[in-house]
Amino acid sequence: MPPAPVLRRARLPEDKSQRRAAILRAAEGLLRRAPMGAFSVDDLARRAGLAKGTVYLYFGSREEVLLAVHARRAKQLFDALERALEAPAPSAQSVARATVRFLRSHPEFLPLAAGCRSILENNVGTEAALAYKLALGARLASLCARIAALLAGLAPA
Repeated sequence: MPPAPVLRRARLPEDKSQRRAAILRAAEGLLRRAPMGAFSVDDLARRAGLAKGTVYLYFGSREEVLLAVHARRAKQLFDALERALEAPAPSAQSVARATVRFLRSHPEFLPLAAGCRSILENNVGTEAALAYKLALGARLASLCARIAALLAGLAPA
């Protein structure tokens, strides 16, 4: 796939939001080929159609981009689990099926998730790491409570 055309400087909030989204889409595309995130900011910028410096306007490091992609994918997984839990007569099997469907359609998710600890420890600012952990923790707590209620006999955690 050829790189996207280089764009002019984003000045409006919606343009900046689109620029950030373009960086994340480019990273997602690169992760399909290199699930452990073995690509450079140069590769990422080229695929997004941006200058390397522009990537650094939106993310402090390549690891922050990877963390943002993981957070986005985790949200999609959690949304799929919420839908499974909101269906009429949810079951452990329906939640498991939703999880498997998600993982099959996003094979980069588990390798990226497995690398999150090292991603958080390398070149990620404290603010970005804290925001990631708080958002992930809050969503997990909510989902875990709902799943525990569904699975009788599961110890609270």
